[in-house]
Amino acid sequence: MASTASLHRYLERQAFRARAGARLFLVSLTLVAISAPSMALAASSPWLEVKGGRVRLVALAPDAGGQVEALVDIRLEPGWHTYWREPGAGGIPPTLSFADPAVTLESMGFPVPEHFQEGDLQMAGYAGKAQFPLTLSVPSGKMPESLDADLFLGICKEICIPVSGTLSVTLPRAGAFEPLDAALIEAARASLPPERSPGLSVSGARLSADKDRLSFTVTGRGDGTALPDIFLAGPAGVGFGSPQVRAEGAGRFAVDVPVRLGKGAQARLAEGALLAVRLGKAELETRLSLQ
Repeated sequence: MASTASLHRYLERQAFRARAGARLFLVSLTLVAISAPSMALAASSPWLEVKGGRVRLVALAPDAGGQVEALVDIRLEPGWHTYWREPGAGGIPPTLSFADPAVTLESMGFPVPEHFQEGDLQMAGYAGKAQFPLTLSVPSGKMPESLDADLFLGICKEICIPVSGTLSVTLPRAGAFEPLDAALIEAARASLPPERSPGLSVSGARLSADKDRLSFTVTGRGDGTALPDIFLAGPAGVGFGSPQVRAEGAGRFAVDVPVRLGKGAQARLAEGALLAVRLGKAELETRLSLQ
């Protein structure tokens, strides 16, 4: 009897230890799950909280040539939007400048935006989120410990809020790898429109004789009913009205865009306006060279 009771107590102690060990293991997993993302997001500025959304700057470690891949990450509340590089008749496009003069902004990428109405105006921008990949360069020996960027953009709903603030992020050491940051920037770059698309092309760009209308043709494979979305950003002194698109046959579309040319702007327009197009799932962004 005594030996049987001892055996029961022994088995109960073992079961208790097993349960306690399992709980400790689960707690350990929870702590890892909580701490891993914060470690992986070490190369991110704090969120800049604003009415309608929030903004941050993410950066990877510089490469051997002094190049830094970074990202402006904007998250928007429902009903709010921000703008493309050329918003339309109103709106504030995002601009970024760095406090350290050694840091050069080589490029800022923009996904193809959406059209939306603000009163009588057609605008170009993003709802939900907007992520703009950056490529920065720094001369040898002048890499700063942190990036301090002055950001200016507009976030709008029924009213527009100018957003101005400084985003600061400590750069990871050279050779360090932050997998979540890298994946975020890689995904943002993958969302950018290609310069050429097998299912989409643009041709025949020309300016009308009276210099007030730009025309070109889009060819692509859509769903047979949708018209392409057209977005134009001109060089300095060139303004574009709302594109007028009409189907001319299967997969062929004529586009006419009102143009306003400032003094000396025609020569700059001849060098090419920036054109972004979406037709179905196909996208492209290219320089529109005039014939």
